[in-house]
Amino acid sequence: MARLMLFLISSLGILIFVMATAVAPFKSKVFSILYAKPLSQASEGSGIPGVELVIEGIPEKKINADQGTSLTLRWKTANVKSCIGRSFGISEKDISWSGEKDPEGGTFQTIPLTHNNVYVYTIDCANEFGDASGDAIVVNVGAPLLSQVPYITSFEITKDKLENSEKPVIFTPGDEIQVKWSGLNLNTPYSICFASGSWPSMYQNSGKTNVSENFVLGSTKVYRYSLYCSNEAGITGRAVTFSPNP
Repeated sequence: MARLMLFLISSLGILIFVMATAVAPFKSKVFSILYAKPLSQASEGSGIPGVELVIEGIPEKKINADQGTSLTLRWKTANVKSCIGRSFGISEKDISWSGEKDPEGGTFQTIPLTHNNVYVYTIDCANEFGDASGDAIVVNVGAPLLSQVPYITSFEITKDKLENSEKPVIFTPGDEIQVKWSGLNLNTPYSICFASGSWPSMYQNSGKTNVSENFVLGSTKVYRYSLYCSNEAGITGRAVTFSPNP
């Protein structure tokens, strides 16, 4: 009888061990689904700012419009302390958009867009933890129809070696970073490329050249670089995040 009881207790212990090891991965997976952190929180902290710029009533980031069009822009923010609007253009820009913007969000009415021109509206926001990726709207006035959308054919991040721009690039303050890129279908009259986030820049008709920018990351914060390229047919973008070494 004692041997039987010992056998039953041993078997029960083995069964419990097997069940526990089988359930553990499942339990871990359930927890990861229920309590998963977004990539931005998991790698950069929960306070990184964000901003979204839209044309009211229009989901697209790039539209072709008629002369005299005036549009309402709306921006929404999260975890933001300050924002600034920047305007670009080839023959004219809407300077009324340029300057500080309400970090709580708001609306803006553009001037009547009367020139055959590319009007670019960008917004960049920040807080003490770092920079938002920024966001942008492109309005092509008087543009002909075009079927070949722009392509960013290469987008490379170089520190000591080539980095995968799909993942945050870890840096130490003082590191020099190079962002290098090239594109196609960007030599038409309405072709324009521009960056938002940590280093806003504008590039015109850059489809036949390789473009690079070098930056020194001096602060312990999150830097973001977003590149957009637009022509008469569409808009495309790439982005990279630089996170300080913990």
